[in-house]
Order: sequence, then structure tokens, then C-alpha cells
Amino acid sequence: RTVRIRDAATGAQLHLRALSASHLSSTTSKTLWCSRSTTTSFSLSPPFSWILMCTPNGANCASSHSCQSFSSSTFASSPASTTTASSPSTAASLSPHGKEILSVDIATITAAIADGTGTKEEIRAVVSNNRALCADILDSVRQCGFLYLENTPLSVSLIEQTLHWSDWLFNLPLHEKERLHGDGIGGAEYETYYRYTHEGGEDDNIEAFNLCNDAVESTRELRMSYYLSAGFEEEWIPPGRANKWPCLKTREGSRFKESILQYWEKCALLTEILLTAFETALHLEPGILTERHTRLDHTLELKKYHVLPEGFNKIRIADHADLSTLTLLIQDSVGGLQLLDRYTNTWVDVPARNNSVLVNSGNFLNDLSGRRIPSTRHRVVTKERNSGERMSVVFFASPNWDASIKSLVPNEWNQEKVIESYAAGDVMPA
Repeated sequence: RTVRIRDAATGAQLHLRALSASHLSSTTSKTLWCSRSTTTSFSLSPPFSWILMCTPNGANCASSHSCQSFSSSTFASSPASTTTASSPSTAASLSPHGKEILSVDIATITAAIADGTGTKEEIRAVVSNNRALCADILDSVRQCGFLYLENTPLSVSLIEQTLHWSDWLFNLPLHEKERLHGDGIGGAEYETYYRYTHEGGEDDNIEAFNLCNDAVESTRELRMSYYLSAGFEEEWIPPGRANKWPCLKTREGSRFKESILQYWEKCALLTEILLTAFETALHLEPGILTERHTRLDHTLELKKYHVLPEGFNKIRIADHADLSTLTLLIQDSVGGLQLLDRYTNTWVDVPARNNSVLVNSGNFLNDLSGRRIPSTRHRVVTKERNSGERMSVVFFASPNWDASIKSLVPNEWNQEKVIESYAAGDVMPA
């Protein structure tokens, strides 16, 4: 099937440039960059679906560019079909995800890894052999910066169990929770549990419980090489964070720790899977992303948003992009998360979806991919009155502090300003 695209405003045919020849032949999901400067065509066999990115000069898609989704049903059965692309001025009506977060089922990858030994080499082999799934993950998260994943290592029972124990934690007596304030390593700056107010002011109380890698005495061990390479004397290196667990002498406290650590470990595994999928879909050197995350310097945050007073109608957490490579989120049915649709510049609800994990691309992935996988701004807002307390569990996957952050994508894919190389620790809070 030969497909030609015509610009609606000028009538000119658009040049189509695929990610690569192998990308066209290996997956049913297509993303194509377009330019008004030349005319060409190529053939595809249905069924297929793809995203058209229209730009004035063939540069990669940005917020001001128009986009359109197509599938094989869009085209007639004639030998050569022509469809029309709108000009950038109509971008607001052409959001590629139509205000719906896309979903990808990775059951085949999860099952294959569960049946194996779990080594990095085995994970890489399993994921890279599922090239079509890798391309679907890349295309889906690139469209809006968020993606629902189904049938991940975070099983239905594990998700339910994690939300249950999060609720248990925040319902502990205040004096029990206050014992988790600071742990003698770094003082209040490194509190495991804390309560604060955000954009909503004094009426908007939020509780948080933060966990780092529990396999080390403190995160200082994970960041030592970064500080030494930066010229720090060892005695001046910050003490780092360490976990403090509630009620360890009780049966419930022990079960809480066991369950939350199991969730943390599965999130780390899912991070490994996703980074390998991006390496595969972007045709990068195997291990080039995963090797930047070997120390597992990640953070897991349990968070509870309390019921708001009558008449409260404010933003609870202001719009921001995550200082992470990937963020994995589960939340209860209350919801409140919104993402900024970068094509229409409007806010879109991100509803809770039972048994799915929400994946968000962060700032580090934006830079490592040469902005091919942009980080997406998001916020938390007030939902309808009496919607109840909101619970969320967020896993921030972050690179090694001494990892070099720069565009790993071939130059011909990145026609924007070159991203200057920096160490991840340069932008991380101490």
C-alpha cells in the first residue's frame, strides 16, 4: 500500500521519514516525521497504525507542531491512497492521544522473565526479542509522556497489597509515625515520614513516607564515587538517607516492611524492562541505558492526601516534570492527577485504572533520548467534593549519580540544540 500525505493548508505533498527501515518492517506501530520541502512515498502492508508528525522543515515534533493519528482503515484499497494533514495552526484539535492515555500489555515479557532466572542478560534477551512490544511502548509513551502498562511484574495482588499497607501506615497513631522523623543520618533533611502542606496551604494536609534502596546502610554508599570524582574530601560527603521502618517488633510492622520491599524490588525490575525496551526500540547499544542505573538509587514514596474542607477548590501539587528517568505510579480510585497535553496545551485527567501501572517519562529520559521521549508536566488537583482521601504510591527510577547524561540517540534523530553532557548528581538534591 502506497501512502501519500498532502498538507491541507498548502496542498503540497509531505515527505515522510520513518525512524528507520527496520522500524517499518518490524512493528505495526509507525511514527513518521514530515516536511513540506520534498515529496516521496513508500509502501506499507496493512494492518498498521501510525502517527504523523508535521513540521515546517522536518524537525522533530514539539509543542507547536500538529499531529494526526491514522490506521489502515483510513485509506482506501486503491494502489495509491492520499490523505490530508492539517497545518500547525490547527494543532489544538489534533492531539494524537485524543485525551486518552494509551495502554500496552506486556504479559508475554512478564511471563518469560518469571519463568527464568532473572539475570540482567536474560531480561535483555527476553525484552529485545519482543521488538514489536518495545516499539509499542516507545510510541505510546512518546505521544503524551504517560502510558498504562498491564500485566507487569507488579501483579494485581501486589498492587492491592501495597495500597492496603499504605493505608495501614497512615492510619497508625501520630506518635508512631513521628518516630520516623529523621533517623540520625542527615537529620530532618532525610526524614522517612513527614507531613506537609503544599499549594493548597494550611487546609491541604499531605502525609508522605519515603524509602530508598534498603540494601545499603545509606544512600551515601551509592553516591560516593560521584562526590569523590567531583573533588570532595570523604569527610565532607553528605551522609545520605537510610530507611526507618514502623512497628518492626509487631507482626503488622514486619509484614508492612516485607510487602513494601517486595513492591520496591518489582518496580526496580519493571524499570529494567522498560529501559531495555527503549534501548531496543531506539536501536541503541544494548545496556547503554541500564548501565546508567546499576546502583538502584531509586525512591519509593507512599503518599496520602487528606479530605479537604468544604469549598476548597485549589491545585494540590503545582505542575512539574519529574526529576527521574521513569516514574511508576499506582493510585486509588479517587484520582486527581492531570497531565499537560503538549499539543493542545490543555490539562487532561489521568484516571486511576485498576490493575495497571502508570508510567511517566522524566527529565533524565528526556535528555538521554535527545528529547525523543519528552518529560511531561503534570499536577494534582481537587476532585469533586467528598471524594474521600487519596492514596498514591510513586516509584522514582533515577540514574547513578555519576552517570553521564547526554543524548544517546543518533544525531540525525535530534535536530534540536545539542544537550550538553552532565552528571546526574549535578542536578539532584543532596
